[in-house]
Amino acid sequence: MARPKVPGRDLVPLCRRAVKEAQRLGVEAEAFASMAWEVETEIDGSNITIGAESMDFGVGVRVIKDKRLGFAYTSVPKDIPRTVRNALSASRLGVRVDNPLPSMTKLPDVRGLIHDEVMHIETERGFELTREVLEGARSVSKDIHVPSGGLYYGIERFAIVNTNGLEVDHVGTVASASANAVAGEGDKTSAYESVTSRALDIDMFEVGRKAADLAVRLQGGKGLKGGKMDVVFTPPALAELMGHTLVPAFFGDRVATGESYLKGRLGKRIACKGMDIEDDGLRPSGLGSARCDEEGSPSKRTVLMKDGVLKGFLYDMASASRYGAKNEDRDPPSSTGNGLRPGFRGVPMTGSRNVSIHGRTRAMEKIIASIDRGVLVHDIMGAHTANPASTDFSVNSPVLFMIEDGEVAYPVQSAMISGNLGEMFMRVGALGDDTRCVAGGTAYYIPSVWFRNVQVTG
Repeated sequence: MARPKVPGRDLVPLCRRAVKEAQRLGVEAEAFASMAWEVETEIDGSNITIGAESMDFGVGVRVIKDKRLGFAYTSVPKDIPRTVRNALSASRLGVRVDNPLPSMTKLPDVRGLIHDEVMHIETERGFELTREVLEGARSVSKDIHVPSGGLYYGIERFAIVNTNGLEVDHVGTVASASANAVAGEGDKTSAYESVTSRALDIDMFEVGRKAADLAVRLQGGKGLKGGKMDVVFTPPALAELMGHTLVPAFFGDRVATGESYLKGRLGKRIACKGMDIEDDGLRPSGLGSARCDEEGSPSKRTVLMKDGVLKGFLYDMASASRYGAKNEDRDPPSSTGNGLRPGFRGVPMTGSRNVSIHGRTRAMEKIIASIDRGVLVHDIMGAHTANPASTDFSVNSPVLFMIEDGEVAYPVQSAMISGNLGEMFMRVGALGDDTRCVAGGTAYYIPSVWFRNVQVTG
């Protein structure tokens, strides 16, 4: 079978067309075009479905007239002039904007965003790679069932052109392998594993094996006597929790409006000594990396916390202009390169890109050996119900193990874990040596983290 044809549409000319129409109408404007193309090879039990192809494409237009913002979008190129006029009409009732559109400036280079082998995987090769995931799961037990998972790969692309002379074009590749494995007959247990990368450097067999191995180890789960105890969150569980609590607390607009527990704490200790947190839009091969953000501001590395002390916040252009001075963390206030969009259908807002935790690490075996009583958490549910203003949370974990006397003792059927993540970072026992990338709306490059004295309920 032939490999899928990679779409080669050039987005910049489409954006230029929109900007030219806006200039004809005498208004400032910005056009943002994006295209996401992917091919997915899915596992469905013992079957592999090859090459389901999808593409999402469109152009969003922002116009500014009399300092009022209007927005409209289309996925039909011939409708671009009409879309500009629709955005102009919308500006009559639009929000007031005081920050100008960015001008063209020298953008930094970022390594490792495009990998040719991802863009040109033969269909047969995609099938073989997906079969390796299934074989990895079956290597643990022939009775393992894999109801879902597989391989997807493709390209992401965006372009921005505005009336201030800005023209940028971003292209990146992405590949991801996943497996959802189910073990047991009557008392079924399941586990999920996923790895995402810019390159095709994923060990497909290991993805399936890890999911199956965890599902098998969860068999025979026991009840849990609750109370305050140590909790070790693995990277996938911690990323899920951070994404709904700690990370939004660093957004400058939330800080200024009192929707973050970090308001008034700049320069103060917010975590244990030796811990750093940063957001880096320039990270080589980072899933959230690009030369600029999605409104054209140059990408940057922003240190949010250094040695446990709060150092700064994240901004898009609008929030930097409106709130940066109030937060007293930059003079003059400017974007940190964190203006992100929900695709071409929305306008920029503050978002995180490649969030990482750094510090002195300890081998995971030594962390477990240091715990008399606690739980090792591989997955959580319900993080979306957490309070992002306070970082209070209460989540359920169906994938966790009891730690007793320095050993992983047995699987736990289910447990509720609750607390305040901001306060918990003041009670960190150690960072693990198992840093990995966890993909999502934000890319997290984080290790397992051992927290002391956390409420766990059976």
